[in-house]
Amino acid sequence: MSKKFSRDSKEDARKEILRNKLVVADRIRDFNYIAEKMNELDVLKGMILNEHQSLCLKFLKKPSYVEVSDISKTFSTMANSNDQNIDIICNYFIKLLNEDPLSGYDEFLFRNIDEKIRERILMKLAGKF
Repeated sequence: MSKKFSRDSKEDARKEILRNKLVVADRIRDFNYIAEKMNELDVLKGMILNEHQSLCLKFLKKPSYVEVSDISKTFSTMANSNDQNIDIICNYFIKLLNEDPLSGYDEFLFRNIDEKIRERILMKLAGKF
């Protein structure tokens, strides 16, 4: 944080302290705004998606500028292990794909899920896993 006022006089020192407090207040306001928007997204996700579709969001393909070399580290905050969650997703899509062609959110999520998981689902469907 660069200084905008010199501290040569008491007035400038007070202005600098006030400016620093305003900067901190602005950052807190930004954080609160982001937290509010994240909460809105969670509510919308709960309204639109079922629990399996919601779990799929955690396994969407990563942007190309983010390197994810070890998938197990990516989801360490979840209650289930990664393997359990991947099995849940695989079983969900296998069940759907055995019944009818995918449509709607399921089709979109399947197209955008991590390639390794999608390949695992397709291999299980083909009986090769």
